[in-house]
Amino acid sequence: MVPGHYVGLASLPLTPNGKVDRRSLPDPERLELGSGREYIAPRTETERALVSIWQDVLGKEGIGVKDNFFELGGNSLSILKIIIKLRNRFRIEVNFNEILVYPVLDEFARKIEIQFWLKNTNDTNSLTSDNERFIF
Repeated sequence: MVPGHYVGLASLPLTPNGKVDRRSLPDPERLELGSGREYIAPRTETERALVSIWQDVLGKEGIGVKDNFFELGGNSLSILKIIIKLRNRFRIEVNFNEILVYPVLDEFARKIEIQFWLKNTNDTNSLTSDNERFIF
């Protein structure tokens, strides 16, 4: 278990009995704690689709292309949800480990684009007989 957020406090709120008053502690989810990175909006259709999927699965808004899946609160269960959504939307199979290796959204988007391109070029035999153009 790794904490999702660290919040600095001048002092801990205490109950009349001298114990930590957990109800008075600030809610880190409502503090709008960012990753410290500048927000970069999605530039491609794949990035826009991934932002939409990540926002839906993680329950967060304003995800940019330089955001890290795990820094946003992603875990193994949310990886499985993303794999299912990608299978339904892009008709591609994404390995669980690929999200571990490419946790930043724009890197993962490039991986998906390459995989999608390879799948489509392999399915169409790559060249037409009429005009010898690539079919994508």
